[in-house]
Amino acid sequence: MKKHQLILLAFSIWVIGSVQAQSEQPVSSSEESAYADDSATLLGLIGQIRTFRQNYDDTEVQQKAKKRKLEEALVRINTTWKGKTLSLKAAQLKDVGPEKELSPMGIQQQRALIEQLKKDPASAGIIGDGDLQNNPALALLVAMQLAFCEACWRETGKFEAEYSIPVPGQAYDEGIAVEMGEDEPLSVKIKKFYPNEDSVIDLKKKSVAPLTGKIINIFYVGGSIESLEIELE
Repeated sequence: MKKHQLILLAFSIWVIGSVQAQSEQPVSSSEESAYADDSATLLGLIGQIRTFRQNYDDTEVQQKAKKRKLEEALVRINTTWKGKTLSLKAAQLKDVGPEKELSPMGIQQQRALIEQLKKDPASAGIIGDGDLQNNPALALLVAMQLAFCEACWRETGKFEAEYSIPVPGQAYDEGIAVEMGEDEPLSVKIKKFYPNEDSVIDLKKKSVAPLTGKIINIFYVGGSIESLEIELE
C-alpha cells in the first residue's frame, strides 16, 4: 500500500473514531430515569395503536383493515386526551417561530381538497364528515398537502415552539424507547403554542428542560417509518 493511501486510511479511522466519541456522551441515572418516564408517558397516550402498523407482508385486505383500525384508534385517542395535561421531564427545544393559520386562499384550497377526497372511494374512511376539528388524521393530510403553498398561510401573532425527546448519551438520536427488541426509537415531535413574543423570547435552542401543556391534538403515522406528533397549548 502506498504512503499516501496509508495516511488517508489512518485519517479516516481517526475521523470515524472522533465522530463516535462525540456522539456518545456520559449519561446520569437521572437522565435515564427521565427518559424512561417520558417514553412510558408518551406510549401511554397512544395505547395499542402501534399494533395497526402496516408492513410489507400484509395482504391488501390486511392493509385496508389496519388503516381503518388505526384511524378509528386515533379518533378515540384524541377524544380521550384532548384538554388533558401532558407533563414531560426532559424535552429538547428545536426551534421557535411564528404560528401560522390558513389564509382565505388556504381555506378555499382546503375545501377543494376535501371535496376531491370525498370523490375518492379509497379516502372514505379518513374523510368522515369532513370536520377537521374532530378528525386529526384528515387535518394532518390536508396540512401536508398545503404545506408548500406560501399564500395559503398567514401569521396569527402567536408563536410555535418545536420540541423533541433526546436519547440520553446520544448527541444525534431523538425519539422514545419502544418495545423490547426494537433498536430504533419512535420519532416524536411536540409543538407548543405560546401567546406572544415575550413568552418565548428567553427560550434557547437545544436546551433540555421539563415541558407541560394541555393537549390539543395527537397525530400518529404507522408503517415501516412511524412518527408521533403532539400539539400543546
